[in-house]
Amino acid sequence: MTAVVEALVAQGAPEASEALARHLLRGHPMWGAEDWWFDEDEQSWLCEGDHSPRKVPLDDHLPPQQRAALEACLTPR
Repeated sequence: MTAVVEALVAQGAPEASEALARHLLRGHPMWGAEDWWFDEDEQSWLCEGDHSPRKVPLDDHLPPQQRAALEACLTPR
């Protein structure tokens, strides 16, 4: 919860973003939780969800700049 609130505030959300963070963390009733795993070859977290851009292959349909940004977000530091 703290990490989500901090991320929201860092992106310009109001300081009182706890309600939004709770809403985001609850998920959406149209889909359930999906399995995630760390892929050693991709060096990033991947998701099995049908609508996830984080599945194998890692968003090949994105333009190179957006794919690089996604990989940067998912790669541990």
